[in-house]
Amino acid sequence: MAFAERSYAPGFHVRILERKGDQVVPKYFAAAWPRALPRDEGAAPTPFLVFFTHQLAQNRDALQYLKQYPDGWDYFYISLYRYLNFMGNPLDAASDGPFTRGLLPQTAASGKNLVLVIPVPNAMQGDAELGDGLDAGMMETFLLEIQSFFFKQAGLFRAPSSYIGRVALGAFSSGNNHIPRFLSRYSNVSHRFCSDTVKDGMHQLICASMLTDALRRSRF
Repeated sequence: MAFAERSYAPGFHVRILERKGDQVVPKYFAAAWPRALPRDEGAAPTPFLVFFTHQLAQNRDALQYLKQYPDGWDYFYISLYRYLNFMGNPLDAASDGPFTRGLLPQTAASGKNLVLVIPVPNAMQGDAELGDGLDAGMMETFLLEIQSFFFKQAGLFRAPSSYIGRVALGAFSSGNNHIPRFLSRYSNVSHRFCSDTVKDGMHQLICASMLTDALRRSRF
C-alpha cells in the first residue's frame, strides 16, 4: 500500500472548559473550534464531532494519576494531549506516532469545518466513566454551552442560532462501546438530540482511529 505524506498546520481555537461542580463527570471538555468556521451574526448552526477516548478504566492500574480525577497528570496527557496531537509519524512503528490520535491534524486534513469536543472521563467509574456524557439531554446542554462560549469569545453575546447543527459521534478502540450505550439508552432514543441532531443513525458515526477519510466521506 502506498502512502503520500503531507503537512497540515491545524488552525483551531483550542480551549479546555471546566464544568461547575465538585463531583460532576465529565468535569473537563477539550473543545477545538476551527479558525475557518465563522463566528459572526451570519453563522450557521455549529456542527460538532464528539469524540470518546478509549475507556480509561483499562489503564488505571498502570497509570497512577488516573486515580486523581480530574486533575491527575494522566488525564491531561493521555486523554487530551495524545488525542489532539500526533507525537511522531503515525506510520512509523518505531516512533510514538501510531499510539497517538492526532485528531486536530486529521480534522484539518479532512477539509471539514466542525468543532471537535472530547469529554474527559473518570477512569475510576468503570463503564460509567463518562457520567452525564452518555445522557442526550446533558450532551445537548454541553454543546449549546460550548457554542455559546466561543461566540462570546468572538464578541457576540448570543450565538445567532438557538440550536446546534449536525452532530457526529466518534471514538477510538474501546471507546466505541460508549456509542451504542448512548444511542440505545431508553431516555435518549426519543430525545431531539438523537432524533434530529445525530442524524441518519450509523451513517453519521465515525469509529475509526484514522479520522480523515471518515470525515471526508461524511455529510458535514
